[in-house]
Amino acid sequence: EDIDSAGQRVHAGLKALGAEKMETPSPVRFLIVTIEDILRQFVALIEDSEADAEALLQEAFFVWEAQASNALLRVWESVIAAMAESSEGCINRSMAIESILFGIDRGLRTACRGLGQLQDSLHSHIESLLNQSVQLVFDPSIGGGTGVDGVSSQGGFRLQTLADDDRLVTCPSEFQSYVKDIISRVKSDVLVQLAGGTGALDEVLKKLSTYVDTDNFVQQAIRSCGFHKLSDPIRDHSLLQFTPWCMKAGANFKDVLATYFGVTKRPKFQWAFCPKAEDLLKVILRIMSEHQAWIEKSTHPRKILPARAQGMHVFSLMLDDPSMRGLMRVEDVDAWLEANICSQGLGVAQAPITHETRIKMITFCFDGLLLNLAEATGLAINLDNRIAYHTDLIDAEQQSSVKEWRDEVLEILESHIQLDWNPDLRETLRILVDEELIRSLPKSDRSLIAGSALRFGDTHWLHRSTLRDIYFCFVYNPGSCRFELAKILDDNSDIQLLCQREWLQERNWEFCSAIEEGKGGNGDDGTA
Repeated sequence: EDIDSAGQRVHAGLKALGAEKMETPSPVRFLIVTIEDILRQFVALIEDSEADAEALLQEAFFVWEAQASNALLRVWESVIAAMAESSEGCINRSMAIESILFGIDRGLRTACRGLGQLQDSLHSHIESLLNQSVQLVFDPSIGGGTGVDGVSSQGGFRLQTLADDDRLVTCPSEFQSYVKDIISRVKSDVLVQLAGGTGALDEVLKKLSTYVDTDNFVQQAIRSCGFHKLSDPIRDHSLLQFTPWCMKAGANFKDVLATYFGVTKRPKFQWAFCPKAEDLLKVILRIMSEHQAWIEKSTHPRKILPARAQGMHVFSLMLDDPSMRGLMRVEDVDAWLEANICSQGLGVAQAPITHETRIKMITFCFDGLLLNLAEATGLAINLDNRIAYHTDLIDAEQQSSVKEWRDEVLEILESHIQLDWNPDLRETLRILVDEELIRSLPKSDRSLIAGSALRFGDTHWLHRSTLRDIYFCFVYNPGSCRFELAKILDDNSDIQLLCQREWLQERNWEFCSAIEEGKGGNGDDGTA
């Protein structure tokens, strides 16, 4: 039925529900209408002709979602997760940079025809400038996208201009100006490495700026962000969920999922509560097994699915990481972990601690950690006898294992800080000590621990100082002698431990459990 006739019947039904008495039951006819139909009728009943009906309708949608299935919590989970991922090497920022480069490359090839060395140099410097300059700013006025669970999210991210006034890029013409500003800053950097004169460079940059002014450049950049069916994406750019200059909140809304993962319909998700790292590993192995046929059929180099730790982080589940392949057909996962991961890690934990490891740990714990905790928390931390512990712990006559010595250091630190009343701070202290312990181990032991890590998730973050990719993983912690959830750099150079209670015992994990492939996506077979 059309909305008007449906509205009349809804109005009559509501009136009947309000009747004080009904002498005889009336026959009931079920009417199927959507929440949208009802809300549009409510908007139509507003007599104020000055009211913005569409704005009121959107507000009504938001209020309705906020009261259904804890949707408001999910809305802010999505927004907060996206905000946390917008500043570093997240999917939003990475795709913004890649889309600009994708748009520029065609013009660069034409402008640098016959000048291959100059083309490579320009591409490298433009990419470097983009990595330094691209900043995304949260803008709550942007209409929302749709989160991984289908809930609308208000707000989004806009590209910030390079000007001192911190204006935001809001349209294609401003985006073109932003890219031309980047190009204008390239010249001085390239000249340092350019052996010849500046004539060729000036001509190339002029041609490149002219190309950026064309609609073709903008269309190429938009196209790299995702599949769309708009006949004029430049004119209708506000309808797009994702452009190089405006990304709607969530980092995982429906259309981006469809493009990024090659899914033509909204995927289904499953939830898992995993109080221990071993439990989470078994869930992931089951999901990998369920998608084995899809993994083998897909031609795309990355086999990934959307996932998240609810309220904490949105990430990509990696289905074909080499570290996990040995587990795919294992029947007894616990026995495999004991034989291949835990026994090696336990060997490190039970080995005698070296003098060099003692020195590094004492310097970190008593010259840095205690002082930093005192300053950060404002606690009255007892720093007496701090220096005396140096000698006692270094010159201890009894040869201690790595685990025994670590426990002794933790006990001393806790006695200084008196953490009985603060379990969160105690866990933070344990994580900091164990992370430094792994870093302070001999190189062979560090390599053994990191090399046995099982990687399963791309966080879409970059390490702040090294700019290395960060992955979720499972690792054996020789300090706690436990198999734990952690993060690891892509070159295994550093392990970042996580609070097991906060990440495992206090939240669910959410995974894509059904893939419906079709046309679209970035792969030839419909996969992304």
